[in-house]
Amino acid sequence: MNAPASVDRLLRTAVVLAIIGMSCLLVFLLSGFAAWSVGLGIFLGVPLLVVALVLYVMVVIRDLRRRGAL
Repeated sequence: MNAPASVDRLLRTAVVLAIIGMSCLLVFLLSGFAAWSVGLGIFLGVPLLVVALVLYVMVVIRDLRRRGAL
C-alpha cells in the first residue's frame, strides 16, 4: 500500500517533532530539574510534543478518509 506524499511528509514531521520534544524533556529530567532547563524542557519540549500529537491525529484521519473508513 502506497501512502500519499502528504501523509508521509506529515508523519515524518510528527516523528521528528516528537523526538525533539522528548529530547528536550530528557535534558530537563537529566539536569535534575535545574532552573535553566525548565525553559528548554517544559516551555519548548511539551509544545513540540503537542504539535506532534496533533499532526499524528491529522495523519490518521487523512488515511482513514482515503481508505473510506470515515
